[in-house]
Amino acid sequence: MLSVKYAQCNYFLYDKSITITTNNHLYYSECTYLHESFYMNDVKMQNTNASSVCVAEELRNKIYEEVASVPQLAVGVGVVTLLLNSCAFFAMTLQKTIRKQKKFVLVRLLCFNYILYGLGILIYGSSVLYRRYVSEVPFISQRDCFLENVVFDFALHLLTDVSLFTAVDSCMAIMVPKFYMQVYKPKLLNIIIILILIHTAMLEVLGYAFTTVQQQLFCAYVSRTNHTYLVIEQIHANILLITTVFVYIFLMIFVRRKIRLLKHQGMNVSQTRKEMNLKLLITLFMSISTYTMTIIVGSIVVSFALQLKDVVESMLMTRYALIAYFAGIFHFILLCLRTSEFRTLMLNVYLRRHITIKTQSVSTHTNRVIVINGTNQPVQTT
Repeated sequence: MLSVKYAQCNYFLYDKSITITTNNHLYYSECTYLHESFYMNDVKMQNTNASSVCVAEELRNKIYEEVASVPQLAVGVGVVTLLLNSCAFFAMTLQKTIRKQKKFVLVRLLCFNYILYGLGILIYGSSVLYRRYVSEVPFISQRDCFLENVVFDFALHLLTDVSLFTAVDSCMAIMVPKFYMQVYKPKLLNIIIILILIHTAMLEVLGYAFTTVQQQLFCAYVSRTNHTYLVIEQIHANILLITTVFVYIFLMIFVRRKIRLLKHQGMNVSQTRKEMNLKLLITLFMSISTYTMTIIVGSIVVSFALQLKDVVESMLMTRYALIAYFAGIFHFILLCLRTSEFRTLMLNVYLRRHITIKTQSVSTHTNRVIVINGTNQPVQTT
């Protein structure tokens, strides 16, 4: 008893087996607590991921509700732009006399650009509709978004470059006609077009280089590549557009002053207007001005959208830039309303072709009928 009491009173005397058992119980309890905490953290993370997915779905649905009609509009405008400008391009290409005229070379080039423009709009709208109703993929990578917009973006930059080239070409043809006639060669035109294509392709390669595989809720023009690169690219495009407008304004002022001077000198103004192709020049100016105004409005909207920190608000603001989609339709309407040669060309090419096909079908039908015993009998083909 004394030893037991002594052992109970002595703090330095202890049973090692009891201590080990106690430590094991403590270890097991700590492990159980850790497992429970890990389980609770896992559940919390799953709940957080689920809630973030729900929030992402809500944001995506909000964007879809706000821009629900944009893909359908893009498909419709893209198809109309593609068909109208294809008809114009092939009409000018099929006629040899028109195809070789210098004044229609740039018009054909613009029509070809608008074919790509309409095709790009059509591809973008179709891709959005496919993702929304067929694949139902909730997210899209930035790189895939860039590839969806690559044809439209390529056509947009190409139109900007060609518009500036058309303005400079018209300016040289009117202000220095003799020098222009000496310098102008088909090879030179082809070289300039190749340089324009290289410049446009370089912009697309740079844009693709700045893309990432980061997933995003919605594919918009302002989210297709890096934000900093988009701002620099937009400034570059705006400078080219403003330069094009100033060149045409300067050219129109020069033409007006020249015609007034010829009137004071008593010379034949109508002949001078015909030599300068003034009506076609004004039509080109109106067409490119319409394109420039629509694109500038779209560029201003996109520029404001790029300044917004909220990605969702930035995407939603770009819907007001949809006026730029109608540039190709405005171009075709202006050509038809302003240029009588273009209207005559369209009528001659397509109406004559329709009449020729109809006449051939009628003649083929009549050649397959002969008269036997006073009655018409069809010819038996072997």
